[in-house]
Amino acid sequence: MLQQVLSSQPLASLKPLCESASPPAAAELTAPSESPAEQTVSVTARLVFKSKPMSLDQLLPYQESLVGFVYDVKKVVAGHHTAQQILIMHPADIRLARQSLRKYRVGRTYKLQLRQLEGTPWDT
Repeated sequence: MLQQVLSSQPLASLKPLCESASPPAAAELTAPSESPAEQTVSVTARLVFKSKPMSLDQLLPYQESLVGFVYDVKKVVAGHHTAQQILIMHPADIRLARQSLRKYRVGRTYKLQLRQLEGTPWDT
């Protein structure tokens, strides 16, 4: 299928994607209207589940990995949040160095400051 599409146009008439795409509109380049403080939510939450970190042989060839922690929200201290549970990703490995996660214990309650990652470079 791809071969048929390419053969129907002369190769000289094709442009690289970077040349054919239009530049982003000015509205796309502006910062969001909310300040980072307004996007932050503070909660007290109890840790109810921790996923296990990958072993080094499972991680390679990558150098970073995350683990998922599930918290039950007990109280919203600041900001707006309606869900009763939160999934938070913590780094387990950074540049192949194991990160200590011992301070997080299932059953304990923590004060958490949450920031929305959607629309940021961390959004994957």
